[in-house]
Amino acid sequence: MMKFKNNKGVTLVVLTITIIVLLIVTSMILYNSRNQLAIKNVNNLYSDIEAISTKVSDYYLKNNSLPIFEENTYIANSTQLGLLFKANGGTGNEINPNDSGPYYVINLSKLDNLTLNYGRDYKNWSEDTSFQAHQDIYIINGVTHQIYYPQGITLSTTIYFTKDVGAEPVEKIESSTISDEGFQLASIQANKNTIDGETKIMIDANITLTISSDFQKDTLKYGWKAANDTNEITFTQFALDESNSAKLTSKLLNDNTSYYLYIKVLDINGEEHTIEKNVTID
Repeated sequence: MMKFKNNKGVTLVVLTITIIVLLIVTSMILYNSRNQLAIKNVNNLYSDIEAISTKVSDYYLKNNSLPIFEENTYIANSTQLGLLFKANGGTGNEINPNDSGPYYVINLSKLDNLTLNYGRDYKNWSEDTSFQAHQDIYIINGVTHQIYYPQGITLSTTIYFTKDVGAEPVEKIESSTISDEGFQLASIQANKNTIDGETKIMIDANITLTISSDFQKDTLKYGWKAANDTNEITFTQFALDESNSAKLTSKLLNDNTSYYLYIKVLDINGEEHTIEKNVTID
C-alpha cells in the first residue's frame, strides 16, 4: 500500500518570503505617504507666501510702508540669514541675490482676511526678539519684499524657505501730500426726531460730498454728537450713491439745538481726513 505525505501549513521558507514581501510593501506605502505629506507641506508654504505677498503689496500701496514690527530687525543681513538657513539644514543659497539690508518680522495682525498654515509665532516676537527662539514666522526683506519662512519645510533632502527667489528690488513709492480740497461737504439737510416724548432724539441728514479720486470711498465713516457731549463718538461706515449722496442717521442723542457731524475718509496714501460740521436744528 502506498502512503502519501500530508503537507499541512506553510514551510519556514515560504513564511520568510511572505514576511519580507510584506515589509517591502509596507515600507513603500509609508515612504509614499510621507512623501505626499511633505509635498503637501511645501505647497502649503507656497500658498501662505502667495497670500501674504498679495496682502503686503496692497498694504504697501496704501500706506507706503511694510506691515512689520519696525522696532527690531529679525536678522541684520543676507549673510547672517544664510547661516541660519544652513543651521536649519539648508545650503544658505536660498536667498534672493537682490536682497539688501535687514529682514523684518511681518506683523500678520496688520493684514486682514488671511488664513495661513504657518507663521503663528509672530505674536511672541514683540516679547522676545530672538531669531533663535522664533522661527515659525514670516520675515521680509525691506528692499526686494522677498518673504521667507526661517523654520523651513523639508521635502526629501531639500529644505524650502521661500518661493520664487529672484525678485527685483521694489521702488519706494514717492507719495505727495493730499489736501482736503478734494473732500468737502457740498450740502446737508438735517432734521431731528424726538423719541416717544423723551429727552432723546435721532437726527436724519441727507448729505452730498465733493470727493475726488485721491480718496478711498469705501473707507467713509460718520458719527454724530450733541454739543457739550463728552462721550466718545461712535463711527459707522457708509456708502455714497452715484451722485455722491447718502442719508446719515444718528444714534440716540441728548435733545439739544446744536450738534456736530463728523465724516472720515482715508486717502490713497492711507492718511485720514475728517470733516467737522456744526449743525443747528431748532
